[in-house]
Amino acid sequence: ASLYHVRGETMDNTMAVEVALRIDSLNSNDCFVLQTPDCVYAWLGVGSNDTEREVCRDILPFFMDEGADLPTIEVEEGREPAKFWSDFIELMGMAMEHPNSAALVDELQAADTDKSRLYASSERLRRRDAPEPRLYWCSNATGSMQVHEVLHFSQSSLRSEDVML
Repeated sequence: ASLYHVRGETMDNTMAVEVALRIDSLNSNDCFVLQTPDCVYAWLGVGSNDTEREVCRDILPFFMDEGADLPTIEVEEGREPAKFWSDFIELMGMAMEHPNSAALVDELQAADTDKSRLYASSERLRRRDAPEPRLYWCSNATGSMQVHEVLHFSQSSLRSEDVML
């Protein structure tokens, strides 16, 4: 099971980058693919645009093993079915490791229509282990603001002439 951040505007420039299988990896401005043994989910953030959503839909077949006929399920942020969150939690390993896993899954299912409770539950999961540090490079050189994640960064990745978050 894996979580992929889908980036691109056409099939020619689309990338699916594997990210940590954690709730806080989901970003409202983008689309993600959650690959499970039983199905492949396309999670569409509320801030993602129509082009990003279309590319995410188009890339789903690439996440299936050859000959597999798994269902693909499109999930919009804020309208996630309870099964999506229970699958997500189980795949994170929380179902067995978290001392309150049954209560947590119940809470996430109840939060299905209440986003504030869902993110409160997410906060409980994040406290369990510290989040990985992330670095972003910001640029408006093309005339519009662009933010790019810098992977495998070190102190030397920081540039004083650029904006880094």
